[in-house]
Amino acid sequence: MFGFAQAQEKRKLRTEVLRAQRALEAAHMQPLAIQQDIARRTLHECVVTMARLSAVKPSREQESLYLLRLAELEQRIKAAESDSRSNELEPSAITAILTQTLLAISSGSRQADGMESIGEKIAQWSRNILPDFDRLQAQLTH
Repeated sequence: MFGFAQAQEKRKLRTEVLRAQRALEAAHMQPLAIQQDIARRTLHECVVTMARLSAVKPSREQESLYLLRLAELEQRIKAAESDSRSNELEPSAITAILTQTLLAISSGSRQADGMESIGEKIAQWSRNILPDFDRLQAQLTH
């Protein structure tokens, strides 16, 4: 039974990595101004979430808030995907997916090689398109 749960978790992580890669590719297809908006919103949402989490002592409450935030993002992603008339991701869905991915990586809750790799790609993409990336990154790390 334990082996089945592990295999299921690995499949879930692979699915999350593939979804994040698809979102990043969809972001690349957008005009630069929209890419910059997506990147800024993603980083802003991460900053706000991390600030809220840091205001609570490490505890079950902090973990619950984190899981609630991930569930909220998942709900936004599902709603955006179901509203979409095409197979293409809308900027709001892209933002939610990238935010969810970065939060999962920064919290350490998603441990997989693919997650680290996609996180680095998201950060590199953001760094390349945002002239104020260093300021936004400083907010995220504090």
